[in-house]
Amino acid sequence: MAITKIIADSITSGAIANTPAFFIKKSSVQAINDNATTLVTFTSEVFDTNNAFANSKFTVPSGQAGKYFFGVQPYIRDADEQLIRTAVTFQKNGSSLGFIETQFVSKIINQNLGATTVLDLAVGDYINVGVFGDTADSGTFNVYGETDFYSYFYGFKILT
Repeated sequence: MAITKIIADSITSGAIANTPAFFIKKSSVQAINDNATTLVTFTSEVFDTNNAFANSKFTVPSGQAGKYFFGVQPYIRDADEQLIRTAVTFQKNGSSLGFIETQFVSKIINQNLGATTVLDLAVGDYINVGVFGDTADSGTFNVYGETDFYSYFYGFKILT
């Protein structure tokens, strides 16, 4: 019982928590060029427990190395209905960790892309998100962000 009380007291006091943690959304529309991976700008913080999110990226704070869970969902729209392929990627320290890609049988107007990952990170490592798209007309498309939660990025440290 004593160990259970210590754990309960630690959780209640905040000594045990999935922090750092953040949830950021887009607050404006961002144009993306055809056939190019572009970093997504996330500018509106819903919460950021350790002030570790800035300039559209999460940076592991001092003393917080470990395993992290990340998720992203960009809302992509091409008003010209010419999207034929889209992808989202997490980037660690500026390098892509691979794509979650969707290719379409026919051209579409919009798509929600969702991806999650777990990463082992050191202090100072940073994570951001890139979006790629291919359009049949070589035109631009948009990642939407407005007052609703169209596009968002979140993450937290996993207790181990």
